[in-house]
Amino acid sequence: VVDQRGLGWGGKEMDEVERVGIAAGASGEAAGSQPSTGGSSGGSTGAASGNVLGIDPASLAPGSFVYELSGAETDRADGGKVQYQNTDNGAVIGLINKTERYSLSMFLPYDVKAGEVALKPYDAKLAAKGPTFAIFAGAWFYYMTSGSLVLTEVDGGKLSGYFSFEAENRDKPGSFLTVSGVFNQIPIKP
Repeated sequence: VVDQRGLGWGGKEMDEVERVGIAAGASGEAAGSQPSTGGSSGGSTGAASGNVLGIDPASLAPGSFVYELSGAETDRADGGKVQYQNTDNGAVIGLINKTERYSLSMFLPYDVKAGEVALKPYDAKLAAKGPTFAIFAGAWFYYMTSGSLVLTEVDGGKLSGYFSFEAENRDKPGSFLTVSGVFNQIPIKP
């Protein structure tokens, strides 16, 4: 059901919508992956250890990403735009979904290497926050408490890999999100 009243489109009604399919490779979605039906964490079989979605990052178009949320919100972001808020202390790469409801921030040092990246819980008091994650979901910020990140490729200033993390809303204790995703050839700097 789509409530058009709050979308700013001038609609004054609610419509029932059924998602019947997406062409493989559309919207940054991996060829061969199944369309989401509200945040299931499925995907192709044979996923690398820790790659919850089971999507090979290299199967996405360069500059693309996919991530799923579960917990306080359940949804899937199939691509969108990449935004940078880099500082002298490191990269802050924003993966913003197409509706701009979700903005995932990946905090990384500029000299990050391929392989498993040791993450640490988000700490707002530190100037160099990374490597860590945070996500703005709806009207709330969620900060990573634990998680994993594997960079499958770091080449020419572009990053590919997959992640999964749990984040807590500090304004609503006990409200958590689990976010899992993949990305391909995202530049570390604009």
